[in-house]
Amino acid sequence: MVHTRIRKFNTRETYPEQNLDNDLCQAVITHGGKTVYLRG
Repeated sequence: MVHTRIRKFNTRETYPEQNLDNDLCQAVITHGGKTVYLRG
């Protein structure tokens, strides 16, 4: 599936006190822009 990630971040930098290393984002827009998935 083609998508666009908005406001990307890595948990290693965001939560340095935890042993995490995941690439995440705040929102994902699907191809065609008809659907937006939000985090939080």
